[in-house]
Amino acid sequence: MSDGRRAETGGSALPQTSLQTLRRHAERFRWAIEACERSLLPVTFERFPRGSCGDANLLLGNYLTEQGLGDFEYILGERGSKAADPSTWTSHAWIRQGRTIIDITADQFTEVTESVIVVDGSPVARHVQPESVACGRLPRLRRIHQVSPWGAYLRIVAVIEKLPTR
Repeated sequence: MSDGRRAETGGSALPQTSLQTLRRHAERFRWAIEACERSLLPVTFERFPRGSCGDANLLLGNYLTEQGLGDFEYILGERGSKAADPSTWTSHAWIRQGRTIIDITADQFTEVTESVIVVDGSPVARHVQPESVACGRLPRLRRIHQVSPWGAYLRIVAVIEKLPTR
């Protein structure tokens, strides 16, 4: 599904996938999370999308990779200041492929109206300043020895498989 182009990011080349294809898969993944019984998902999904960014985007990155759409990086950003005013501080996570940002939980912030963000050419997510950024390839979930994320992933993918093809 990759168009063969490569984008440089942080010293490593990642395959560049069409924004439309990424958006379609990200939307289906988001819809599947929303359709899942909350009690069957980890506690971080109870108020989805609020407080779910880390787990949801980690699972999304794994799903997109398994769909043959390339590798993704997990990005963690902050806004506000813990030191100056802890009540203003929050963190947020999303995934990135090259310069393309994919985020299925940004609408937990009041100023964001899109439930799925797939933006090309933006150096950072529009709603969070990257005062602190953690980059790295997403771990394969099967290698993580935590039952909860893997079980959630299987439930979400099962819902996606029941969705009509668009």
